[in-house]
Order: sequence, then C-alpha cells, then structure tokens
Amino acid sequence: MLLVLVLFAGLVLLGLQLIPSYDPVKRLGLIIALCVFSIALLGAIVTVFLSATVLPEDRERKTITTVLTKPVGRFNYLLGRVVGFALTLGLILLVMGAASSGLIRWEAGAAERLTGRTDLLVGRRGIDPTGIRLAGGEATERDDADVRAGVLRGSVDRRLHFVFRSELERLSGDTMTLEMTPEVWSSTATLTAHVEVVVINPVTAERMPFFLTLDSGRTASVRFPKTLVDPEKGAEVSVRRVRGDSDIRFVLGSFQLMLRPVPFEYSLFKALGMIFLGLMVLVVVSIAASTFLSSWVAVLVGLVSCFFAAIQDTMLSFMTGLEGGAVGLLGKEAYRHVHGPAAAPPPDPLWVVVVNKVFYGGLWVVTHLFPNFDRFYASSYLADFRDVPAAAVWTAVHLLLIYGACYLAVGQVVFWRREIAS
Repeated sequence: MLLVLVLFAGLVLLGLQLIPSYDPVKRLGLIIALCVFSIALLGAIVTVFLSATVLPEDRERKTITTVLTKPVGRFNYLLGRVVGFALTLGLILLVMGAASSGLIRWEAGAAERLTGRTDLLVGRRGIDPTGIRLAGGEATERDDADVRAGVLRGSVDRRLHFVFRSELERLSGDTMTLEMTPEVWSSTATLTAHVEVVVINPVTAERMPFFLTLDSGRTASVRFPKTLVDPEKGAEVSVRRVRGDSDIRFVLGSFQLMLRPVPFEYSLFKALGMIFLGLMVLVVVSIAASTFLSSWVAVLVGLVSCFFAAIQDTMLSFMTGLEGGAVGLLGKEAYRHVHGPAAAPPPDPLWVVVVNKVFYGGLWVVTHLFPNFDRFYASSYLADFRDVPAAAVWTAVHLLLIYGACYLAVGQVVFWRREIAS
C-alpha cells in the first residue's frame, strides 16, 4: 500500500509539470482528470498483480492444503479472497482519494483567486430530457442502445424539441437554468451556431424565446421563470438555427435543466465508488484465472482483460462498421485506400466476406467476455465539474453483479474440480 501511494504521488507530480497553466479553470479540470486516471491506473495494476498471484502462491507453499482441512470450503475460500481484496482496495482508494481531494482543493483555491469565481469546485447536477424529436415527427440520431442524440442539420426550418416530464419534483426555486453544451460542425472558420431557443409551457402555451450563439464544446445557459414548467406536463424546449451554415448535435447529458449543485467531494466519492466496482470485476476475473493457471499467466490474463475492457468502445464502433459494410478487416476499406474512392466499388470476394464475419464474431466474443470499463470511469463528469449521475453508478453496480457472479461461478467450478482431482 505504501508503494502504491509513492507511485501515485510520483505519477501525479509528473503530470502536474505537463499540464499548462495559461487557463486556471481548464488546468483545474485537467488536474481532476489526472488524479482520477492515476487512481484507476494504479488500482488496476495493483488489483491484477495481487489477486492473480495469491492462489498460485498458496498452492506452491501448500498453505491452501492447511486451510482446506478446516471447515472453510472451497467457495468460502474464494469468497474470502474476494472480500479481503475488496477491503484492501477500498482502503487504498480512500487514501488516494483523500490525497487527490486535498490537491484539487489547493488548485481550486489558486484558480478562484486568479479568476474571481467561487463556484468552480461543485458538482453540477441536471435533469435529462425524457424525449428528443425533430419537428414533423422525424426520428433523431441514435448513437447506441443507451445514448440518445439530438441533431439539427439540413433545412433551417427544422426545430429540435426536448421534452422534460420526469424528475420535475427535484426542481427548486423560482428561476430555472437550462444548460447546453453542443457539438457544432460549421462551414465557416469558427465552430459556432446562431440559434433561437424557446422554452414552452405545454399547458398554458406560455413561451419565452432566447437568441444565442453556441460554441462547440462550450456551455451556454439561459434562465427562465418556473411558471414555464407545469408540475404534471413539464416543459418543452425548442431549438432552431437562425442560419443554415452549421450542424448541431446534443448528446445525452449536454442539454439539461439544472438542479442545486452538490459538494465536489460527494461527486468524487461516487467516482471512486465506480472505480472500486470496476476493480472488483478485475479481482474476480484474476482469481478465476488463477484457479487453473500459474501466477504469471494469470497476471497476463488480467492485464489482457484490462486492455480489451478499456478499448471496448473502439471495438464496438468497428463492429458497427463491419455490420453495415462500411469498413472491414479486408475488403471495401482496403480497396478505397489503394484505388481511391469509387461510386460503386466491386463486391468483396467470398473469402474476404468470410474473414470479416470471423473477425466480427471474435470481436463479439471479446466484448461479451469483458465489461466496458468506460462504464466504471466518471472522469469526464468530474473534469467538467458535474455530479456523477445515479444512472451511471447503477450501471456499474449491475455490471459488477453480472460479471462478478459469472466469473466467480466459473472459478468455483474449476477450483472444485481441480481439488477433487488432486
């Protein structure tokens, strides 16, 4: 544990020297991301090396023979190892989290003195819309199963409607704040969009328009009276481009009605909790591998699982391209690269189609064997000074329950058969 803390301090101090200081607010966000990344990285390394080696070492030293002569049982032995590592990792994460909180508070004080702002280190919270649609009932873009995106492109007459109808009881005060952080593609040199935002009460039809200039990646906000929000029917927000020289995209979490913020430490605690849940998945995977592999092979399996779990978004994106025929391990993409774009590229040979199908099947197996570690990583929320949503925490809990139970069952079956054979 002392070694981990020394490595953590060294990694953070090295990163501080590389972070630019010309923008105090951006520097603070990068420091938060650096601290969370360091905690997750060192936590994963420690988890793999500890949990993958303890069972093989017990076998080599014959310690496990003595333990299993007691009324312990094989499953209790594995479960005890999991609980023991959980306590150890929890303590390590708490110490690193406390050190990170102190450093972040120190940097926040410096940033507040330079900028004059006093609202930097808070966890901003918001309510996501329950529905997103284009005017005329056209479907909006959908990125994947759990991320909705609203997109404005084409005619300037199109309006993007956001409907807020759930969790309205959490709103307090007489004035509401609507925040927007768009992604903008523009034909001009600057990535900006001129829009009209209209907040509408669906019952009384009372409305309030705002004219804004949205910058890509920057947060814009409008304030309006709570009378525009009906207690039962909620509120609707319409967004229309004033000019048609840009395309606008809002992903989930980038268009919200804001709630009262929470202390930053509360959000940091939830982010550490999600990292802890992800590390517990690694614990169970490594212990299951160590029931039938040597210590270093089990360590290698744990590190490989970390790698594949960390690049799942890339693999899923490539699978989408394979499924749609836009990309491939071999075939159309390689043809375009060699011969240039073609209006109608020739069809792929049968053997190329087979190779792509096999490659797709391999990616499907890998993406189901290991969870997506991005679901345990909340750095983007903290670096943007936002609270970690409860939905993200529950997703991490569900993944731990599913994968933890499956790998613990596999480890128990292998461990039980191995002991019977010996």
